[in-house]
Amino acid sequence: MTYTGELLEAVSDEGENTLVERVYEIHVEAFDWNCPQHVTPRFTVDEIRTILAPFEERLQALEAENARLRTQLAAKG
Repeated sequence: MTYTGELLEAVSDEGENTLVERVYEIHVEAFDWNCPQHVTPRFTVDEIRTILAPFEERLQALEAENARLRTQLAAKG
C-alpha cells in the first residue's frame, strides 16, 4: 500500500465528505500474549510449596543416597 493511494482509501469512509489528514502504519514484529501484568496467578506461593514438598523430600533423599554411594565407591578405591 502507498500512503497516497490504497491506504488512504482503506481508512476513508465511503459517502463521507471528509479529508483524511494523517495515517499511521504500524508493523508489529513480536507480540507477547502471556504478559504477566494480565495473567492471573492460579496458585499462591504456599500452595505451590505444599504441592512440591514431596518432590523436594524425594530429591533430598536421592542426593543423600548418591553421596553415600559415592563415599562407598571412593573407599573401595
